[in-house]
Amino acid sequence: MLKDGDGVDFMEGAPTVEQGIKGRLVSLLEGEQDGKKEVFSGNAHGVLEAEAGNIIIRDGVMTVHTNANDVFGTPLMARGTDRKWQAAPVKPGNRIVVRKGPFVTLPEVAEDVRSVLSRAEAGNLKFEFTPARTMAVASFENGAWTNAEYVPTGNMEIGPLADRYGQAFFGGNRALRMKNGKVALFRPDFHANRFNDNARALCMPGVGSEGRLLGEHEHFDDWPQVPPDELIEIYKMVARANEDYVPKTGQGSLYLAPGMRATRNQLGVKPNIQYALTCLGVPAGKIFGKPAELWIEEVFHRAAVHGIGSKKASGNYAPTFRAKHQAHLLGCDDVIYLDNQNQEFRELSSSNLFFITHDGVLVTPDLSGEILNGCTRDSILTIAQELVEQGILTGIEERKVSPTETGTFKEAFSSGTGVTINAIETFCIDGGQGEREDVFHMDISAGQMGPKTRAIYEKFNQILAGEEMDNPRYKDWMVEIDE
Repeated sequence: MLKDGDGVDFMEGAPTVEQGIKGRLVSLLEGEQDGKKEVFSGNAHGVLEAEAGNIIIRDGVMTVHTNANDVFGTPLMARGTDRKWQAAPVKPGNRIVVRKGPFVTLPEVAEDVRSVLSRAEAGNLKFEFTPARTMAVASFENGAWTNAEYVPTGNMEIGPLADRYGQAFFGGNRALRMKNGKVALFRPDFHANRFNDNARALCMPGVGSEGRLLGEHEHFDDWPQVPPDELIEIYKMVARANEDYVPKTGQGSLYLAPGMRATRNQLGVKPNIQYALTCLGVPAGKIFGKPAELWIEEVFHRAAVHGIGSKKASGNYAPTFRAKHQAHLLGCDDVIYLDNQNQEFRELSSSNLFFITHDGVLVTPDLSGEILNGCTRDSILTIAQELVEQGILTGIEERKVSPTETGTFKEAFSSGTGVTINAIETFCIDGGQGEREDVFHMDISAGQMGPKTRAIYEKFNQILAGEEMDNPRYKDWMVEIDE
């Protein structure tokens, strides 16, 4: 005898078994309610595998669950690196859940957890896409967001004209394993608020309450502010779903990569009316593995005055690829961009910039509107206040910083979610004839970074390890995912 998810008995091999499964699928997939599900016994896997193409293309999501506590499951069918579809093994007692999603998603085979953790322990976990098990997806249409669904990590359907006008941005957060073994997010409220601020800047709906598109006569400044709670919950859920991918303390993190993009084909320069929110969990290490050698770029400017250089708009990053490639050809790791008059430092391609003077003053370019208000940057400024009180630093200055000052600084470093805190060893410029000229060298005598940088770095890592949760300055920074 076979038994379906509702406990209805069928004679094994009887036509009504297959017909019953297909009938339930049709009812589910032709319905309007995203998130609605049907539960089948593991014995239905043959029919479901055969129908996989029809199910997926009709917004269906199929996951195998080992027991009642296996909330997120694994994909019944997924594409491997060879682009061929693979079926997951289904054992007696397993359940197969088929849900209706907000749009087509194509599952990819997840990276083996043991391989990820082994690379992390050996210090070989890179900052690159490594598919974990589960991602979050939600769709905005008809003026409101669907509830977030948690589906196998993979690709999604998008109209070929949807991103024609560049409505796309991304964020970045981290889930880390603290020394007590628990997993926590680092300042998720900061990231959620910045995510919605980016949406506002690109005329896209915020996340956290019912969204809406602006009416014809409304001003963009009238866009409603939305609470970040639902977005933080999405961060937590993605971290829970992929918790076993989080390395040990100090070995890496689960990089949470939320993003939003337009999805509906459109002609006409105006905001789209359909969007997708996605959030992936990616086990990752740091962007840099050594003190950086940086190229001071004087020809190309990353951001314009009164533009959106302070936002994580996708279009802000693609134009930097050429300058960064040219810097790599000269042996540099990244580029420092200047203002449009080449009079002031701005930031790197992927991180903010800090200096430390010979007498211990921490200096960083102010938020001119052309640089990102980075979470790590903001955190370092708070940490620096404590280090000033302890006499480790002598002051903090957020101000305009001229390239001509570089020789007066003793240490330098960059900061960001992917970079964390990374020392800068050398500043380079064009010496003529396309040759690189190394003009300034910074102190990296304290274990691949300067001694003051080292103090900031160690305090920052203590916070990430959960060792400063009793410190009033940082007590709310690490938010456990099971809270």
